[in-house]
Amino acid sequence: MKKNVSALNHTDCRFFVISNFQNPKQPGRIDLEAAGRWFGVSPHTVKRWMRLEFPLMAQKLIEMSNRAIPNTKAWKGFGFDHDGKLITPYVGHKFTPDELLWVWFERDEKDAAKLDLKLANDRINALQDEDERQAIIEELQTCIQTLEKVQKSPLVSHRLGFSRSVKRESNKES
Repeated sequence: MKKNVSALNHTDCRFFVISNFQNPKQPGRIDLEAAGRWFGVSPHTVKRWMRLEFPLMAQKLIEMSNRAIPNTKAWKGFGFDHDGKLITPYVGHKFTPDELLWVWFERDEKDAAKLDLKLANDRINALQDEDERQAIIEELQTCIQTLEKVQKSPLVSHRLGFSRSVKRESNKES
């Protein structure tokens, strides 16, 4: 007969109790009464489990709780189907984990784009002085003219009919 083993270890179980049953009157301490009510045991039993080992029944309960949807107003109507997809309260809206990550990545990209746009607007608005704007425009026009001259030069315009190399031309001249 196979022994039913939980995927949780003692540290996982301790972490669950510590993070879910904080004592509001004594910060940093566990509310053993609340933990005992949740597990259906006495506070003394929870204290012993924290010190020694959690029984398989408690491990399974923690494991199920970790995979469950919270019983709150915000999560009302959500659930999981037999394929592991998240069912929303809206008809026809089911999500796989990959689809949920895609939604998060999309939102993250939109936030980054908004930030980039704001930074660009801030930089443009920082150019309040008309003389400074005009100087930047003149510098850009000079750069464009220089690039046009370079484009027309025989060194880079090979496709425009200049098929002889510069080295051969210089040899002929000497």
